[in-house]
Amino acid sequence: MTPHPPLSPRHLSIVQTVLDFHQVTTSQISRLHFYRDGTETSRPTRVQRTLRSLVQKGVIKRMPGVRWVGGFEGGSHGYVYIPPKSATRSRNMHTHDIVELRVQLSMAEHDGLCGPVAFHSEEQSALTVGMTPLRPDARVQIQLGDNLRDCFIEVDEGSEWGQKIPSKLRAYTAAHQQWTQGRFPAVVFVVPDSTRASYIQRKINDHGGAELFRVTQLDNAAQFLTS
Repeated sequence: MTPHPPLSPRHLSIVQTVLDFHQVTTSQISRLHFYRDGTETSRPTRVQRTLRSLVQKGVIKRMPGVRWVGGFEGGSHGYVYIPPKSATRSRNMHTHDIVELRVQLSMAEHDGLCGPVAFHSEEQSALTVGMTPLRPDARVQIQLGDNLRDCFIEVDEGSEWGQKIPSKLRAYTAAHQQWTQGRFPAVVFVVPDSTRASYIQRKINDHGGAELFRVTQLDNAAQFLTS
């Protein structure tokens, strides 16, 4: 059997994205790794050819039986890509929203709206501060002129009620009080809509310490974080 040629830097980057986030859509891969590459007409063909090749090489695979309809993923090529050993068969909207934020920040960087962006996945962001474990959905560090914006990201799907949000607020406040590594990162809740934003903001107001927490909607999150 003829061995496959080595992967190019871009191919390796795509594979790493899928490994880091566990499931990534065609559109997200296109905007993250092919943004402004070629023309609007030629880009989809190039993306599909690249993804087909990576699947054939066995370094990523398509989620079986899943094709996206509507939204960013409309059209016949809205597949979800997963690591080659993954057995998952269902989409995780929470994961897709985390990746969507990653994509939007990458596009903002390419458009010159900010300096370099370091986006750390959930596994990379987990830490224990003193006696307090934290597991944010991501940690984002954005160069804005001479300043580095450092944020813990909580991507909220509007499904947590009761004591879930107050418990998170207490954990971040406890970690803030035990932090010894310079300035504690801001905690940014990224929410789906204005109703959920109002709910989270009320919980923050009830908790106190509003200077530590911020709330923004996903559609505006990249602009919020880079302005």
